[in-house]
Amino acid sequence: EKYDRVDEVIRQCNLIKAEDSYIGLGDALKGISGGEKRRLAFATEIIMNPPLLFCDEPTSGLDAYMAIGLVERICDSFQQSTNQANILQSLNMLHTNYYMKDDEYDDEPKGYKSSYFVQFKWLIWRNFITDIRTPISSKILFIQVLFISIFFGLIYLKIELDEKGVQNTTGLLFVTMMNVGFIFLFPILNVFIGEMPVFYRDYRDRLYSPLIYYVSKQIAEFPKYFFMSFILVTIIYWMANIRNDAGVYFSITFTFVLMIQCSMSFAYLISVSTGNIDLSTAIAGPILIPLILFAGYFLNNDSTRAYFIWIKYISWFYYTYEILMIELWTSYDSIPCSNPFTNVTTLNGTVQCKNARCFANGDAVLDQYAVKKDLLWLHILLLFVLTIVMRVMGYFFLRLKLRKN
Repeated sequence: EKYDRVDEVIRQCNLIKAEDSYIGLGDALKGISGGEKRRLAFATEIIMNPPLLFCDEPTSGLDAYMAIGLVERICDSFQQSTNQANILQSLNMLHTNYYMKDDEYDDEPKGYKSSYFVQFKWLIWRNFITDIRTPISSKILFIQVLFISIFFGLIYLKIELDEKGVQNTTGLLFVTMMNVGFIFLFPILNVFIGEMPVFYRDYRDRLYSPLIYYVSKQIAEFPKYFFMSFILVTIIYWMANIRNDAGVYFSITFTFVLMIQCSMSFAYLISVSTGNIDLSTAIAGPILIPLILFAGYFLNNDSTRAYFIWIKYISWFYYTYEILMIELWTSYDSIPCSNPFTNVTTLNGTVQCKNARCFANGDAVLDQYAVKKDLLWLHILLLFVLTIVMRVMGYFFLRLKLRKN
């Protein structure tokens, strides 16, 4: 019955020629004509057989023939039908009941036109189709991932395990973490905010629940971002020869995937709370910079001022960097030193001293960066908590915006 109704409306609105055509997305994807978009907008509204339509200049962009066919026939038929009298009577009853009630009038319709499972299934499908039809954002992200991973891999190609290698490896982990925190964040801002007008329209028509939309959007995007992060970490890890250990590789990959999910949660939060791409992009940088600064690489953990320590504990970069350092260095029993002694000139001549840049083992590296390895599981748990809390806050702001609208 639903498919029959779709075919009926397509015929009524003269959209048969455009039945299998893309609607279009501005300059990014060519689609149907302006007049067809107008008729499609009208068809989208009448598909559910609404009892009443409020139309603001519905004939704009239509030729005279289509305007007559769309409005003059509808208006004439309506005036000659009993529907007009019935609707006027219903409106009078609504107003009478409204003025008789003392409590707040709630005009929001209850319930949805389909079950939650059906909503979830079709929203997942719509996200999948949207990615296929508008692959430009995925292509750009894939190119960024390949460029960054190969570029970093060439810079840090085959790091040797010595005191210089310790510095290079810790620097590579941090700069990789910092970059993936940005490149996986901005696509969410652009796509999620761009879909808001469609979401508001569909919610107004009670097509699906905001919670189902919010959850399905994140589930649908998870495979793509998981695949991208897996490629990035794999290329960098093995080109740089971080450590020839499968266990360390998979644990570091898991940490980066979790950290990317946390960054995406932040993107969902600020995109929903602002509702504007330019504003979200403008405030993302100033918020992220302090979080990165207190992650433990630019500023030693023991040097953080007491009045700024709270920034460290809300920074997913801090928890990620600590986890990565523990996963990499905790099992090194010894670290070779290319130059164990260094010459120091004194008043009594030149003497040889132990090279302070050398590390006896992995624990010495962690001590140098003030990383406490006994907090590994706590930091993993807190990464999960931050991810969930920011997504819950994003949904709260989404509901708040729906109330205002």
